[in-house]
Amino acid sequence: MLLFNRLTFVQVYRNLTRRILPGPEVALFEESLDSYKETTWGEATIALANVTRLLCRCDDFLASKPSEGPASLALLELISRFKDEDSRYPKWYGSVTLDPKRLEESFFDVIWINSRRAARITLLQSLVELTLRTHLHSDLQHRLKEMSRLRHAAEDTIQAMADGISISTTSLLAEFEGRRAKACRDGEPIGCVAIAYFLSLAPLGVAIGVKTLSDEQRSYIAGQLAVVSSRIGLRRPLREQWRK
Repeated sequence: MLLFNRLTFVQVYRNLTRRILPGPEVALFEESLDSYKETTWGEATIALANVTRLLCRCDDFLASKPSEGPASLALLELISRFKDEDSRYPKWYGSVTLDPKRLEESFFDVIWINSRRAARITLLQSLVELTLRTHLHSDLQHRLKEMSRLRHAAEDTIQAMADGISISTTSLLAEFEGRRAKACRDGEPIGCVAIAYFLSLAPLGVAIGVKTLSDEQRSYIAGQLAVVSSRIGLRRPLREQWRK
């Protein structure tokens, strides 16, 4: 069951980065979530699935031609849905750090949180696109100031989420390297540390796609991606077409 849960998490992240609606395996996980819903990784998995569904709706809406009346109402409804999903982001996520007394559990907590941060980045990037779409609807002109404030707040949060991923990954890499070196020295398998390396790739890949990153920040995150990739045997960082 634990393996199924982890595989479901990886599948949900794949759906997110490729903008594919969650499949039946995700629905099965959601139906049996009662024993996991209070866990950090359980919350992250469900959040990723919810965000992916909204992103797909957003993509469909943005692909259509802007028009008045019903389309304007649909746009406002979609923006409201995005705001509601974003409001479910737990405030304590911003303060979680590695705990020396429970290292293995805590560094996985940080990974789930980074995954949630990355999902929130993609959610807010699409929210920004939706707010910009209001400029094309003449019957929404009176809402432009409101949408501008919403857009700027989203852009600030996107930057904060990217910073959070980068900063916490620095601590993770130091812990991972220590454990990897000890396992190699003692002739032991690195096990969960290797999985943790792998699960760190996607949040870093999303973070590096943030438009407002400085050159220094982008270079730093690219370095983290290279380190993680090399530790699990990839010749180069994953080249997914991360949505910007």
